[in-house]
Formats: sequence, C-alpha cells, structure tokens
Amino acid sequence: EKAWTAQQDLERKVRERTHELAQANAALIQLNKAKSDFVSAVSHELRTPMAAIKGYASLLGSGQFGKLAPPQHERIGKIEKHVDLLTQLINNLLDIARIESGRVTMERRPIPVDEFLTSIHEVIQPQLQAKHLHYTVDRDGVTELLGDSQHLQQVLVNLLSNAIKYTPERGS
Repeated sequence: EKAWTAQQDLERKVRERTHELAQANAALIQLNKAKSDFVSAVSHELRTPMAAIKGYASLLGSGQFGKLAPPQHERIGKIEKHVDLLTQLINNLLDIARIESGRVTMERRPIPVDEFLTSIHEVIQPQLQAKHLHYTVDRDGVTELLGDSQHLQQVLVNLLSNAIKYTPERGS
C-alpha cells in the first residue's frame, strides 16, 4: 500500500509539473510572438524616417540647393551610405520577424543564371569598385537554377558582401 501511495503521489507531482511546464511554454510562445510583433512594428515605423533622410540627402547631394564643396559632398555620401546600411538592417529585422511568424514563402522556379548573376553584379559592383577588387564567376556549365530568386539573391549578396569586406584592397 505504501508503494502504491508513493506511486500515486509521484504521478500527481508529475502531472502538476507537466501542467506547470505547459503553462510556462504557452507564456513563452506568447512572449515570443509579442517580441516578433514588436520587432516588425518598430521596423516598419523606422522605414519612413529612413526614406525621408535618404531623400533629403539625395536632394542635397544632387546640388539642387546649390553647389556643394567636396567635403560637403563627401559627408552627404556618407549619410546616404549609412542610411542604406540602416535600411538593410531594418529589412533584415523584418525578414527575421517574417521567418519567425511563418510568413516567409519560397517559390521554386527556374532561374536563368545569366540574369541572376547580372542582378547580383549590379548590387555588389559599387562595393567592388570602392576596394578595387576583381572577382570572377565559374558557372561550371550551369545555365539555370531552381529556387526562389529573391531569397537566393539575398543569400549570395550577403556572402559576397562579407567576402568583399574581408578581402584586402586590390584583391580578388
């Protein structure tokens, strides 16, 4: 009878702890959703002022309000560069929020390699020129990829941007 009572007591404690863990898990899920919603909302709200800053910097840089001295033009260029970096950071936060919420969809479609590589080259060309870097692509006969063009482009641009960042100037 003592063994049976001890077993019943142990089973009751296991049920209680299981219930507590289920409640804690539900609370964590709710907190995680609140965090994702917050990150998404903040990211969306940051995009508007960033676009305004970029627009005003572009206007100033274009000389529409008068000719700029080289140091002024250089500073405007830095503002635009940093706005672009912050915009990319905001976009990354939005992507993370979408991934966590399960709203990211991948479309498997044929991707012509020439068009794909041309679009990537256009994105990374300014970074390559700034460091006087040379890069080559070995397609190994591949003419078409199968996947989500937008996401594959984002992955490859991120990889190449890191490669550019850590390659010495005038390297390849």
